[in-house]
Amino acid sequence: MKLLLTVEDHFLLKNRGLVVVPHLDIPDGVPFKDLFFSDQVLVQSPDGTETQLSIAFGTEHFNRPNPDLPSFVLTVTLPEGTKETVPIGSKLFVSEEVFMKLAGEGPDET
Repeated sequence: MKLLLTVEDHFLLKNRGLVVVPHLDIPDGVPFKDLFFSDQVLVQSPDGTETQLSIAFGTEHFNRPNPDLPSFVLTVTLPEGTKETVPIGSKLFVSEEVFMKLAGEGPDET
């Protein structure tokens, strides 16, 4: 398992689930359609509690006042997550395969 991110903030969206921050950069050269997928994530809370949840990735457009920030970002949503099960400071771990996909790296084809 690879560390994807440490939750700095989160908000609950009706019909979508718990969206965690920070958002991720979209890898260069990866079509947006390839970034809409679901998998499993291991959530490690600051108190050491571990929970397995579904995780959904997608791209979103943000109208940002700072032109140096990307307008499209990769969002991370935990459809069954709550603020109690994924407190701020939690670490999210994903499989090596998911981590590579999010980094824009395909499997080694040699």
